[in-house]
Amino acid sequence: MTAPLLATASQSSLYMLVADDPSRSTPSEWTGSTPDPGAAPDRLTLDTTRDEPLAYSHTSQKRAHWYQTSALLVGEVMGTGVLSLPYAAAGLGWVLSAAALIVFAFASTYAGVLLARVKNDFYPRGDSYADMAYAISGTRFGLYTRCAIITGWAMLLPYFLIATADSLKIVFLADAEALCTWHWTLVVAALLLPLLQLTTLTSISYLAWPSSAAILFAIVLVIVGFGSSGGGAQARGTTSVGLPAGSGFLETYGHLASFVFAYQGQSMFLEMQAEMRDARMFPKACRVAYGLISVVYSLTTGVAYGMQGSTVASFLPDSLGDGLLKRLVGVCLGFHILVAYVVTAQPLTAYIYSKAFPYTPKDAPTLAVRVRWLLVSSAYLTFAVLVANAIPFFSDLQELIGAMTGAPIIFGWPAFFYLSACRQRGRAVASVDLVLCGLSLFVCLPVFTLLGTASAIQTIADDVGHLGGPFQCGRA
Repeated sequence: MTAPLLATASQSSLYMLVADDPSRSTPSEWTGSTPDPGAAPDRLTLDTTRDEPLAYSHTSQKRAHWYQTSALLVGEVMGTGVLSLPYAAAGLGWVLSAAALIVFAFASTYAGVLLARVKNDFYPRGDSYADMAYAISGTRFGLYTRCAIITGWAMLLPYFLIATADSLKIVFLADAEALCTWHWTLVVAALLLPLLQLTTLTSISYLAWPSSAAILFAIVLVIVGFGSSGGGAQARGTTSVGLPAGSGFLETYGHLASFVFAYQGQSMFLEMQAEMRDARMFPKACRVAYGLISVVYSLTTGVAYGMQGSTVASFLPDSLGDGLLKRLVGVCLGFHILVAYVVTAQPLTAYIYSKAFPYTPKDAPTLAVRVRWLLVSSAYLTFAVLVANAIPFFSDLQELIGAMTGAPIIFGWPAFFYLSACRQRGRAVASVDLVLCGLSLFVCLPVFTLLGTASAIQTIADDVGHLGGPFQCGRA
């Protein structure tokens, strides 16, 4: 992965490094300004004769309206995370849970607004986190960002496979025990492969609408099930206003990491803006999407935790009794998570495609391009199946991903990009932005990354001894 990024002097390279002086001007290809022939060389010069970052075309793919982007945001962010929020709330109590829902919803929306400002005001051609990192801080930080984002996507997709497999088990209930977890992930892979042949986020957005409706319907069914059965299949536990008695330090931060993960999705925000007809409308799309997500998260967490307390399951549908209602919930969740996988896989597949086939645009209407895309998407899908069955722990894997990738993506890069861009272009930063960006970079980022990761690793280490090795049956 790193070799094509480092080979900046080769013909297949995307960028050509000509200088690394942070005081020099921003590349005209990124800012949209007219180049000055007598000016000092830019840090990066965009070679427009080669494939763009993540194989995006900046002109032919600008088709998405703001409401399509908003649907994509809901489809990408909401779904798998909400399934474990009541369980995380049971480990935090009402006060911390409510604070986490509000703070992280605001932080996620604010991160989207910052990314929109950086793209619209400073770097219109920046269509990914890596693009912005290259333009703002040079090749080393760009390379680090590229690797970090790609790794985050690569870690997230196996998690979606596990979540979809769990949903299918709900649909088939007792019959599900006839197959092992790795069998179910193979079934999920077979369902995914046709959907993965969609090559743009705009085309996937048409799946996002029914996907969002499915997750909303599933949550309504869960709430109805709690009400009709007096709180679900399990005996009701107790709730607490503050931290429950006996809560450990790392355990608490692990539960907070679940809330971070539930709001994560910022790593794809710039790719989504790249396909919008008017990228200036992205803040509106972001606010609408996160407003809906916050309402759904709050309602689900409040009802499920309020009715089941400390006994609420880590995978929320497991709290329901067996029956038709639970099967319908499984169908809705399975479809929604399938679409979430497709949304997340698109930029990752596009990036791998651009490196494997640098001279063939992925949008060319030829059979050869379709076959190549099929090879790339199926190859990574196979890899995801292997990883999913090596670490098939639903809530544990969620905590690990939320701590390692969610916190930096939400609290790190957006604030850094905005402050650095303002400094380079001589724009004053408002006091409120300075305070919020400072809190993001120097408080939230290190706390949730380090402590959350340590907590998740400890939990996984404990569970491995109880649940056996990779590809064994009897694990969920």
